[in-house]
Amino acid sequence: LGALHELPLLSLLPTHAIRCRFAVVKYLNYLVGCVLPLVNFTAGGGRWSLAFRLAALRNLITMEVKTSYFNNLLFYSATLPPSAPHEVIMLDRRDPNGRA
Repeated sequence: LGALHELPLLSLLPTHAIRCRFAVVKYLNYLVGCVLPLVNFTAGGGRWSLAFRLAALRNLITMEVKTSYFNNLLFYSATLPPSAPHEVIMLDRRDPNGRA
């Protein structure tokens, strides 16, 4: 925290207050990381939407949370090339009572 006191506005605050503020930002980022996959960003234009409110907080959301979200988004939406091995699921649609 020594380097933080070289900043003019932060130098006016006691160390305890700075630690508390960073703890709040850290907790906010934890919550945003949990909620981000559930947010509908197509409705970001409305001031009432969660996407709009998260965009307003973008300066408080760490790069780690943002990149983790986008990496997961890319990972779970990527398609495999045709040559990649993939699992084959066989469905057994026969009647369990033996009727055709």
